[in-house]
Amino acid sequence: MEVSDSETIVLTENLEILLLISDVGINHDSAIFIKTKEFTFLNQNDCKVFDRLAEIEEDIDFYSVQFSGATRHPPSFLTSPRRKERLSHEKTIKKLDNVVKGIKELNPKYYLPAAGPAVFPFLDENLSYGKGNIFIHQDYLKEYLEQHNIKNSIFLRPGDYFDSSLKYPILPPNSSELEQYRDSVTNSWKGFENKFDRGILEKLILQRFESINDIKIKDSTILIFNYSNNFNDKDFSNANKIFIDLSKKKIVNEFDYSDHYYEIIAEEKYFNLMCHEKWQNVALSLREKIVRRPEKFSNILNIFLFSDFEDLRDNLINTLNISDERIIVINDAGGQYEVNRFCPHQGADLCNAEITKENILICPRHGWEFDLDKDGVNRSSGETLNSKKISNP
Repeated sequence: MEVSDSETIVLTENLEILLLISDVGINHDSAIFIKTKEFTFLNQNDCKVFDRLAEIEEDIDFYSVQFSGATRHPPSFLTSPRRKERLSHEKTIKKLDNVVKGIKELNPKYYLPAAGPAVFPFLDENLSYGKGNIFIHQDYLKEYLEQHNIKNSIFLRPGDYFDSSLKYPILPPNSSELEQYRDSVTNSWKGFENKFDRGILEKLILQRFESINDIKIKDSTILIFNYSNNFNDKDFSNANKIFIDLSKKKIVNEFDYSDHYYEIIAEEKYFNLMCHEKWQNVALSLREKIVRRPEKFSNILNIFLFSDFEDLRDNLINTLNISDERIIVINDAGGQYEVNRFCPHQGADLCNAEITKENILICPRHGWEFDLDKDGVNRSSGETLNSKKISNP
């Protein structure tokens, strides 16, 4: 049964469902609200519709939303450990703040943490311990929520039925537990054959360009697939590299690293998988290292890399055509600004977005920050809300 966004479906006299759908850019997801005579349950999981929670007017018994996530920034990026730890902390706090805001807005009887904790038996062990990176564990979550006076979390284990006494988080593994787990599962990566054929990968890239040939792309970033597995940032040898020009929609023969670029460095096996798997699945293996110059997020490049082929065209069109409707926002001091209503990243509604004392507007979905006193620019991407001050407090 196909259900439209915000459409309430009565399945039986004891079961109603409502979907909140997010369908822009690479994000194709939905949160489901379930109502029965016995309980209500909003399962948001990893669908970041925090800007739309006010649409749920019912009292909520159970609320579930992710507190961790699946992303290769910054774990896979070649940068200093200190910077990586700082970036991880900033992203973690933004995610946890969204959880806090969701709980406080919905005021559920119980919060059920989703999408974590993550464990990586065959990668750097520190990723599994949740220290200094974005893959935090439930003990960290519990402490953060209690700092915000939220004490209704229930920590269910896989296979558990709901039990209100399960208030103790799953703790990070120790080295012995991680080793035991590693011995109990198969290392699929080790078993993959390497039959990398550069021609096949180049053909897939050109097919992607052909599907969007009529769409104008302004992004000048050069995307580099480096299958030499050489992590030396100063190695400018062009052997074993594919240079992809997004704005010209073609593969170029050489690149001198003087312009903007985004380089993915991995084994041939990694790029062989890209020939046969969905690119986003391969990226989530965290088996690559990435160099990005300058250190700025590119929305267009992200869509090109993470969209399934059949969705690429629509993903680009939807993102490039996010509504430019304008609204007035007011800071706590009473100053008024005219801004674009929808976030340029994935179209979040900014009508009720938080504005800090420094006049930074924060997107309620991914925590993007826009400086209202500087044209509404997001420093990490260069995207803007085109803000205009129209009155002082």
